[in-house]
Amino acid sequence: MIAVTFLGSAIAAAILPWRKRDIYAASPIAKYTVLGIPLITAASGLFIIFLVACLYKWLQDDRYGINDSGSLIFMGCLYLLALLIFVGARLSRRRQGMDLSMAYGEIPAE
Repeated sequence: MIAVTFLGSAIAAAILPWRKRDIYAASPIAKYTVLGIPLITAASGLFIIFLVACLYKWLQDDRYGINDSGSLIFMGCLYLLALLIFVGARLSRRRQGMDLSMAYGEIPAE
């Protein structure tokens, strides 16, 4: 379900002005606010509300076909597999002497 991935991205965008203040301050959107809230936080907040409402509707209504227990188990397994691949690759690279924290800490890594 791509909506779950979008939800994670929206949450990251919402907290960007506080989590990575220097990156946010250097961006063009930093000069815009809505009622004193950074525009990126306001926009991502609205998108989070929309996505949560969609996910709720999709999971409770049979017409969409994703609230079947088999489908949910399958999606859960896919997310678990992705997590295992990520952790496995990170541990493997660490044993080879490569620290990937810089690659995942900021894009582009400088």
